[in-house]
Amino acid sequence: MAASGGGALFRSGDPGSLAEVAVSLLGGDLPALGALGRAHAERHHGWDAVLDRLFDVYGKILGS
Repeated sequence: MAASGGGALFRSGDPGSLAEVAVSLLGGDLPALGALGRAHAERHHGWDAVLDRLFDVYGKILGS
């Protein structure tokens, strides 16, 4: 099973695999990786997305 870490995959439960991915990411283009991370956070965790999910939960609780 693979787990994701910063846009890369590593073998779940394998610290060596995680370390290899971390070293590879740190040796790469960090500003570009940061921009991708920010875009992902804004898209999936921005206020619009959070409020949409929150109101969906409230709607389900209220049965509407």
